[in-house]
Amino acid sequence: MFRSDWTMSMREPYRSNGFVPLNTALLDGQSGGVVTIAGETPLLVHKSAVEPDIIDAIRASGLAPTCNFRRYQNRAEHLKLMAQLPAGSLVLQHACPVQEIPPRQYWFNRDRLIELNDKANLAEHVGLENSPQRRLLQIEEAVAKIKNFPVAVKASSDVSLGAAEGVRLCHTYDAFRKALCDFASCERIVVEQWLNFDISYCLSFAVTENSQIHYLGAAEQIVAPGGQHQGNWLGSSVQASSHLIDVGRRAAASAARCGYVGFIGVDVCEAEPYGGVAFDLNCRLNYSTIPLLLQARGSVPDFPVILSKGLRMPPYATQTKAWKRFKDMLGEYVFVYAGYIGEQTFVRALICGPSRTKVAEQDAALEQLIAEIWKQ
Repeated sequence: MFRSDWTMSMREPYRSNGFVPLNTALLDGQSGGVVTIAGETPLLVHKSAVEPDIIDAIRASGLAPTCNFRRYQNRAEHLKLMAQLPAGSLVLQHACPVQEIPPRQYWFNRDRLIELNDKANLAEHVGLENSPQRRLLQIEEAVAKIKNFPVAVKASSDVSLGAAEGVRLCHTYDAFRKALCDFASCERIVVEQWLNFDISYCLSFAVTENSQIHYLGAAEQIVAPGGQHQGNWLGSSVQASSHLIDVGRRAAASAARCGYVGFIGVDVCEAEPYGGVAFDLNCRLNYSTIPLLLQARGSVPDFPVILSKGLRMPPYATQTKAWKRFKDMLGEYVFVYAGYIGEQTFVRALICGPSRTKVAEQDAALEQLIAEIWKQ
């Protein structure tokens, strides 16, 4: 999955899609998300994601970050580095505007990447029987035709989206009209039947160059009432049913038939009347993919319960006394696998333990320590 003749760029496009606010510091920082798993694949990484204190925290967790990366400081440097690569050697997480990156640079066809990640095309890849009832409408049509609530409204876009960026859960007509305003830049939207479920999973798969499909594992999603993704439960205690895995594998097989090679995340749940239903497909690395890969290769001990979450601290966090106490936790039950230092200090962490109760206690202690860092 990681080849030395590829170069990988994790950063989202610089162009705004009109409904997701651009957070430049966050998007730059996410460019280093794969430093612990990329192996020999060269990475293009913003300097904020490989600051010495971030790399030091990763190493203190017992993980081995790659040294095979090229830093950039701004948009112009990043676009120049990508343009200088041999044609067909650039592996992108997200399709970029042609003004930024010519399609010939992509290792995988740009138009296919857009088609696979467009929420309008979900049923084509998972099957009608395994997707919610849905209608693809223009904004004006939706105003006239959608009268019953609640519904889920999704953006049809050429930009791959994550963490519910392109989803609005609408319980009322007023919420629905606001969603339509949010997605006004989209030519079409998807209006989906409301699903009632208690637990949803992101199932991760890898499609290799010989079109073999490998199931990597399940992450139970932690979702706010408004639909925002807040983290994942992982570990040996988190298991999806064989039926849900089959639903996810069907989506991965469809992507493989399109020639896709790479990682895939399929969001699934058990919901009547389907039994098993897939409600999102993302042909890219997902938030849970990296922790699952770290588990699979034994970089993180095989805990029954793992909480994956982001930790936000002030930009000067690494200069505080509490940061040393934070580092003392690393490699025992807290593992940092990515992060950045810019307008804030942000780390992606795994909090591990024998039970959710114990992990919750450890999480509370960690949050208390972070509160101390903010005070300093």
